[in-house]
Amino acid sequence: MIVVAGPSAAGKTTLVRQLRRGLLPELASRLDMGDFHLWHYTTGEKDPPPPDARRIFLDYNASLYYRQGRPYEEDERLDVVKQAQRVWFVTVWTPPARLGRQYLADHLRRAHPVGYKVMQRLGYALPGGTRQRMTAGLLDAALRSRHRGWLLGSYREPFARQFANLYADPLKVIRLYRNWLAFCSLHQGRTVDSLVVQFYRRLEIQTPDEWQRATRASVPQESS
Repeated sequence: MIVVAGPSAAGKTTLVRQLRRGLLPELASRLDMGDFHLWHYTTGEKDPPPPDARRIFLDYNASLYYRQGRPYEEDERLDVVKQAQRVWFVTVWTPPARLGRQYLADHLRRAHPVGYKVMQRLGYALPGGTRQRMTAGLLDAALRSRHRGWLLGSYREPFARQFANLYADPLKVIRLYRNWLAFCSLHQGRTVDSLVVQFYRRLEIQTPDEWQRATRASVPQESS
């Protein structure tokens, strides 16, 4: 069994798509995947794996239960982990600042599709009066500009605002990841392996301990 996990907008869907297309051979080799199409893909919600499934690929959103303040052990979507003979946990790591921008972009596309299309058509006003189509890079620039207040004001739904507030605090994001990795470590008595990957620049694969050391060095820590 392979569990690809991470918070909303971390890049799980992109990672799965690239694995499906054979674009991440190093990671696929580490996971001993073979042909992706031999795996039963599921999110654990509307498409539970059949009882006789031998290879299960679970795409898990780690922020939903965390947002509710509930332990991962209570999430029924993870019950299949207890039954697997071998488990790979693949946690998709996206730094907090980038995670917040990716979530905003996804939110605008889904919650305000018309407005987002208008932004794409009209483009984004750049210094000097030039305009360019709204791309991911330009959205990032907009978030750093005077338009930031309007963009963040688009979070009208309480659910979206909760995620926006969570992602705005680097320490909360780190805490989410640590809680998830702690859950993964509970299963280490069995045949379980855990990796942390990031791929927004290039593919990097770390152990949870390596990730912990790297985040301690790059993100301010909570005072004791």
